[in-house]
Amino acid sequence: MDKRAFIKYDSGDFLTSGVLSINTEVPSGKGWVEVPATLCCSGVAIPDFGNSNLKKKGFIKYSKEGRIVAGSTLIRNKMPKHGHWRQVPYKRCC
Repeated sequence: MDKRAFIKYDSGDFLTSGVLSINTEVPSGKGWVEVPATLCCSGVAIPDFGNSNLKKKGFIKYSKEGRIVAGSTLIRNKMPKHGHWRQVPYKRCC
């Protein structure tokens, strides 16, 4: 089976920093959302939870080879300058 990547949202629907799991199936527990495991040829899209007025943003990192980096979830105001980062929603809604 192919590896899949998941980020975790807490009970308040906010992204959990530093928690990114690479697995073949969804981890147990609530709040896990799948994200693309690679930048190329993935059938999974980065989740879109609508517009947010929050200054904080969530980011996940990909390696030079385009593979997701485990545990790379960050919460910041701006995207990091070094590395291959993609923005993910900081707050999950609906």
